[in-house]
Amino acid sequence: MNFEKFEKEFSNLANLFKNEGFYKKPSNFEIDLYGKFLGYNFEVKIITSRLESEINEFIVLNNSFLESFRNGHEPSLAKTEELITTLSKIQLDLSDFYIHTRIFLDTLNVCIKYSFKSAGNKKWNIMTNSITGLLNERKIRTYKKEIDSQFFGGLENKISWIRYLKDSRDNLLHKYHHFVFTDTRQGEMGYDLIGKIGRIWGTETVKPMLKELQSFLDNISDLMGYLHKKLPRI
Repeated sequence: MNFEKFEKEFSNLANLFKNEGFYKKPSNFEIDLYGKFLGYNFEVKIITSRLESEINEFIVLNNSFLESFRNGHEPSLAKTEELITTLSKIQLDLSDFYIHTRIFLDTLNVCIKYSFKSAGNKKWNIMTNSITGLLNERKIRTYKKEIDSQFFGGLENKISWIRYLKDSRDNLLHKYHHFVFTDTRQGEMGYDLIGKIGRIWGTETVKPMLKELQSFLDNISDLMGYLHKKLPRI
């Protein structure tokens, strides 16, 4: 995983909150909010590092299984348990990525809210605390009208991908019985849902796992870059 862009934009936004934004004269709530914002930087690196290691381990184990079957041998129970354990770790850490990323996006939304409060906007409190408020057409129209049309208009272009992240998370959590791990055409670790109506399951639809997570991190970086440039200062 490449964190260069993410680290740059995260640092810029953290410094804005600290030096020019809502954390400049923080309440107890805002101290806690800033801490939650900072926490994601560590969480996402821990989770993705584990996933990278687990995926590499799974590929080695899976190849060993395939080789055993090709040679007419049945893998040992210990190797079978090791493969299942590694796959379970991948599933858990992938779930963690989606859960902690969603929490972070909600945290960013509240950071936006308190930035407008600190800048003296009297309508700041009409914003909901959840990121879904920014994805709701009626709510964001209200934010444009009541808070800042230019800011929220530009923000719309930076958050459309969140719907796809939400769909990926929902598929993992709520359609687990259809969830499978398999290889992409390039031999990367990927995943897909079997039994999708009107679609053929297989390597054409498999999503490379780490590439998808990287795309989400890049989108978060772009979002943080926008906030750094456009959020009101105290």
